[in-house]
Parts: sequence; structure tokens; C-alpha cells
Amino acid sequence: MVQIRKCERYTVYNTTEVANLNPENFRNLSIPFEGQTDEEFISYLENNMYDLEEIYEELDEETLSELNKFFEPEWTEYSNTAWNGEDSWLEYGEINEEWRKTGGFEVKETTMKWN
Repeated sequence: MVQIRKCERYTVYNTTEVANLNPENFRNLSIPFEGQTDEEFISYLENNMYDLEEIYEELDEETLSELNKFFEPEWTEYSNTAWNGEDSWLEYGEINEEWRKTGGFEVKETTMKWN
């Protein structure tokens, strides 16, 4: 008996609601924004997102409401490669729970074509 499984790969892109943020509202925080450009501001947000969530009491109500779009997101899917067709392959091997990276299946051979 041969143990065979079918696998599928796809990529999904999700997004949050758009947040309207004023960089000036972040200048007097305990983790201040000190940059001048939009690029510096988005980098500041990326690097400090978890810390900003911790100091939420320092933020005004409107800014906190906008940041909550990131802290408690409602995701909307806007692209999914599965919509364009199936990217699938077959594998044979044996069930082996130690092989967690491959979903508990020890792959011996695959029909997957690596791009």
C-alpha cells in the first residue's frame, strides 16, 4: 500500500481598514516620533507598533481609534492566487508526526515542480 496525499499552495493577501494618522500626534509620546517624512513615519509605526499598543493611555481618543484598525484588525481579502487556478501536486511517503514542517507526513517523493 502506498500513502499518497494531494497538496495545494496559494497566497492570500489581506488588508485592514485605512487608518488616518497625524504624525504630529506621536511627537510627545514616551516613544516619540522624531522623523520628518512619511517614509520615516511608516517605519516608526512598523518598529514601534507593539510598544504603542502598550502606551495606549498616552494617545488621544481619535488617534487610538485609528490605531485600533491595526491592533484589532478586521481583515478583508483582496487577492488570492487560488482564484486563478489550482497549484497542486502529489506526494507519497508515510504518516510521521515528527515531520511537523510537512504536516506530519514524511515525504519520499513529490510531483511538485519548483519554480
